[in-house]
Amino acid sequence: MVRTSSSDIMFPLREVSNEKRVEVARVIVSRLIEKYKDSVLAVYICGSTAKKLDRAYSDLEMMCVVKDGLGVPSRRFGYKGLLVGVDYPQDSTYLKAAREPGHDWPLGADECRNHIVLFDRDDPCPETGNVPDLFRSENLRVIV
Repeated sequence: MVRTSSSDIMFPLREVSNEKRVEVARVIVSRLIEKYKDSVLAVYICGSTAKKLDRAYSDLEMMCVVKDGLGVPSRRFGYKGLLVGVDYPQDSTYLKAAREPGHDWPLGADECRNHIVLFDRDDPCPETGNVPDLFRSENLRVIV
């Protein structure tokens, strides 16, 4: 059983396959677009699910890149026995954080290189082109 941080409700975790996690993510994407409309620029799965290294009780980690000015706090919740986390970086800070090495830069670079795109409103980062291209091996050597 897991205690949620926002209430005293407890729910049992259940075994979930990689394919089912991706299905759940697609449901969440449709809700994000319905709620935030044109402010959603891109949504993708990251972490172990994106790498297909997830296990039966792994969580689902998602990123929803939004337009500048929309401050949405990160959310953690349970969905039908699956733990889900959604982070909402703003477009101008998203690539800046990935470009500037810091204490957690390897994690951010990994998210940009290993992800499953579920929604992309044209090009979420027009000044650099395709986000994953920034993190190709040859470009990482230049940054480092």
